[in-house]
Amino acid sequence: MKGLGFNTGSIDLILTPDGDYVFLEINPEGQFGMVSHPCNYFLEREMAIIFKKKISNEA
Repeated sequence: MKGLGFNTGSIDLILTPDGDYVFLEINPEGQFGMVSHPCNYFLEREMAIIFKKKISNEA
């Protein structure tokens, strides 16, 4: 992620039967809805709290 200059994103990997991870793609905008809502993680809320704190510290 650092090498590509991304601050955030979703990385898709698969695990082979031999136990190796294979990189598929990076979505630099990130996707988390498929786990946030069904699993009650509320990731968008957590991200908003982090962003709010960051903005408050910069002001």
